Amino acid sequence: MTVVRLGNGRLVLHSAIALQEDAIKQIEAWGKLAYLVVPNGFHRMDAPAYKKRFPHLVVMAPTGSRKKVGKVVTVDATYEDFPADETLRFEPLHGINDIEGAMFVRSPDGVTIVLWGSSSPP
Repeated sequence: MTVVRLGNGRLVLHSAIALQEDAIKQIEAWGKLAYLVVPNGFHRMDAPAYKKRFPHLVVMAPTGSRKKVGKVVTVDATYEDFPADETLRFEPLHGINDIEGAMFVRSPDGVTIVLWGSSSPP
């Protein structure tokens, strides 16, 4: 699980996992949760619980995984729909039918690229 604070202070949860209540409270203290990114159809198990707890979250998934993720939680947007932000951007991985993507996080000390590998082919 990765948490990113956008330039406007809102938070993005990437591949969210089940957490104890105290850990969720710590994340909430960092800023307003805005986006829940499900990186592929194989990392979707805890997404419904987050959406239930935080119904305002915009659920995002790669275009090629939208249907599979949508079987457990409604997908509101794809990586291409993410609004421009100097801190974060998403790019689909076209060579695997856009079922996954890369998340680029810019900070004062450089850029971090977050990738997730699925356990099965598309």
